[in-house]
Amino acid sequence: VIEIAQQEATEKYNQIQVFYDRTTGIWKVNLQNVTEYEASDGSLNRTTGTVETIYIDEDGYTLFSVK
Repeated sequence: VIEIAQQEATEKYNQIQVFYDRTTGIWKVNLQNVTEYEASDGSLNRTTGTVETIYIDEDGYTLFSVK
C-alpha cells in the first residue's frame, strides 16, 4: 500500500502514516513533509509542510487522492 501511494503521490514525502478500515476494506495513506529544527532557546521544533492523502482499496486500486 505504501509503494502504491508513493507512486500516486505528486511529490516525495519524508513521513507516512497508514490506516486501514476493516469495515470498508479501504486503506488511507497520509504523506507529509516534516522538518525539524532547533529554535533559539535550544528546543526542537517541527513543522509540517505539504500533506497528501491517498485512499486505496484492498485490491490495490487508488480510489481518491487529495492534496
